Parts: sequence; structure tokens; C-alpha cells
Amino acid sequence: MGGGEGEGKDLGGLFSMLGKLDNLKSNEDAENLKKEMDLYLEKELGVNMGELNKKIEGAQKDVMIKVKETDVNEDDSNLD
Repeated sequence: MGGGEGEGKDLGGLFSMLGKLDNLKSNEDAENLKKEMDLYLEKELGVNMGELNKKIEGAQKDVMIKVKETDVNEDDSNLD
């Protein structure tokens, strides 16, 4: 069967951490959980978090630019 069965990656730890999101009480709790998740993704799943964070930041900037461009174009069309 497909779907990546038998690849040996245990996602239980990740789901456990996601369950902790409901119990966050402060920014410090959130930062600690982020560090824990980053470490898990790096060690257990082999994700390069530095590279992933750079790509996410780039995507966020691209989205914000497009949103601003859309807002400007909508404002210009309202002038007609």
C-alpha cells in the first residue's frame, strides 16, 4: 500500500506537542514549545529548521507584497 507506510518516522511526538498548544499560558510557554518542536523536527524527522524558517519568512514577505499590491489596485479601481 502507499501513503508512506513503513518509513520509520514516528509522528506521535509531534502530535503530542501539537496537543500542548491548547495549554499555552504565555509567550514564554509558546517559545519553549516552539524550541521543543524545532528540536523534534530536526532530530527525529531530519528537517533543517533554519532553512525551513527562511523559506517561511520569504513566503510571508511575498504574500504581504501581493496583499499590498491588491489593496493598491483595488483603491485605484475605486477612483473610476
